[in-house]
Amino acid sequence: MAANPPADKPEARREWLRKRWHNRQSAEANRYRDSLVKWYGEEAAKDVKYAETFEVCEFGRQPTDDEVRELFPFLPKP
Repeated sequence: MAANPPADKPEARREWLRKRWHNRQSAEANRYRDSLVKWYGEEAAKDVKYAETFEVCEFGRQPTDDEVRELFPFLPKP
């Protein structure tokens, strides 16, 4: 990735940020495509271009699928 563009070139900075964001978030969507399929279904998941991922808790109790749906009510029902 190229170094940050100079502060006095706002258009160059916006383009740098757009490319950086695009590369990161599209890589996340591709890396976790299986999870997208699990939660959104095959058809919807294939159209996802960008994703933000997180881990609930590496060492704690893992929520069930029903608990995940309660925490994230926007997820489609199975």
